[in-house]
Amino acid sequence: MLRPAVQPSTADTRLIKLIDGQPRLMADEWQWLAPGAAPAAARPILHLADWAQRPSDRACGIWIGPDDDFETAPGFLAEAALIAVRFPSFRDGRSLSVAHRLRQQHGWAGELRAFGDVLKGQLRQMRRCGFDSFALAAGQDPQDALKALATRRIPNTLHRSTT
Repeated sequence: MLRPAVQPSTADTRLIKLIDGQPRLMADEWQWLAPGAAPAAARPILHLADWAQRPSDRACGIWIGPDDDFETAPGFLAEAALIAVRFPSFRDGRSLSVAHRLRQQHGWAGELRAFGDVLKGQLRQMRRCGFDSFALAAGQDPQDALKALATRRIPNTLHRSTT
């Protein structure tokens, strides 16, 4: 299985979490592990393929991509402390479907993080699909992203019936 090495650095400060519905810039307490790496971190995020080798003595997160068949993976929904979903490209909307399935079909109620090519212009759509934390792509201004998440969209009135 080809697993991309596109992961935020452990020193990444572009993490936004929704706290009581409000976007907040936060330090990331999780450590992203390269595929196949031994989980020595206190709070590791492992790829789905490495989930079976996770340590049992601490909370672990899991990351999946849009091509990963997470629905056949045994037990990770009951045991993961965090699920991160990778966006390989801003043009690729499959990860939005993954988030929707995790929330609506599988009842995931924990933290659901978007990472990879996460751009500020997509944050509201990601939020509507169930994401509640966002690891911004390099080059994205966290303050602009906070504003984009906090701004309420004006309803589209162009197609309203006048009768």
